[in-house]
Amino acid sequence: MEVMVAVAILATGIVFIYRSFFISLDYLNHVANRLYAMTLVDNNIALMQGAFALQKEIPLGRQARETAVINNKEVVFQHATNLRPVAGLKNIYQIDASLSWYEGRRAVSIARAAYISKYDAVEQD
Repeated sequence: MEVMVAVAILATGIVFIYRSFFISLDYLNHVANRLYAMTLVDNNIALMQGAFALQKEIPLGRQARETAVINNKEVVFQHATNLRPVAGLKNIYQIDASLSWYEGRRAVSIARAAYISKYDAVEQD
């Protein structure tokens, strides 16, 4: 009888250990996807700032998809960017950039807001 109780307690402990292991793996995948997504959003904002500064045109808001392989899994990121002028300020615009993706059945997204401006470089001798 004592052996059966000991085996039941050990089996319950092993089940909980395995469960926590898989939860930690899921969280690790989420963190890897989130870090990659943060880099994509920052890169998108930097590209829009560069295009605005060089071409002197307002870059249009865009929606695009990008696919990446992270931890041997294909992840599809959906970009959405909105650009609007800041009231009362000339040549300054606010970018609202968001990125969404799926982790299993769960939809995840991040959003950033930034300001871009058109500036003229002044050459100094």
